[in-house]
Amino acid sequence: MPLPKPRFGKADFWGPGGKEQVGALLTEARDQQVELLTRLRRQVLGRLAPELVRFTLAWADERRRAGRLHFHDLLVLARDVLWRDAEVRRALARRWSVLVIDEFQDTDPLQVELVFALAAADPDHLPARWEDIELGAGRVLVVGDPKQSIYGFRGADITLWNRTRERFDGGVVSLVQNFRSVDTILEWVNEVFDTLIGEGQGDVQPSYA
Repeated sequence: MPLPKPRFGKADFWGPGGKEQVGALLTEARDQQVELLTRLRRQVLGRLAPELVRFTLAWADERRRAGRLHFHDLLVLARDVLWRDAEVRRALARRWSVLVIDEFQDTDPLQVELVFALAAADPDHLPARWEDIELGAGRVLVVGDPKQSIYGFRGADITLWNRTRERFDGGVVSLVQNFRSVDTILEWVNEVFDTLIGEGQGDVQPSYA
């Protein structure tokens, strides 16, 4: 990462070529610093990550054996039994003909795997990835607004909105009638946020609608 060249002081004060020389030395020092820190980070993460994996799995197993499951544990175990047991999938497919999911913008990857396994056109056979599952016609209805996605800290992935919306046969229907406010407020909100959010920022911020 090059440093900006010094801009203050007269050339006479630095001496012949002194200003450029100091700038070059500072840039070299910064490059060496970045290289050293990058190497140290890799070494630390290389030793820390496996320990974190072992600790996380051991703690999850301890909770399971003690019967003290967390919300995330329930998601993992439900996902695992659905993907492992075709008989369970068949029984739930007979029981639930349609899945209605609210606040879909806060869905995390585990929950998406649950949805697609429950709504598969062929519950007897699942491919290796949820992205490859063919959904049963009319099996899933989701309601959500990607602009309201606030659960990233809990694993919700806003990119799933874009990855899953094309999989639903009925497409996307916009609800544009508002019964909670008046025209003057709505006009102001639309004008302001259309300017602030606009076309969005790819997978980080959806466009304003």
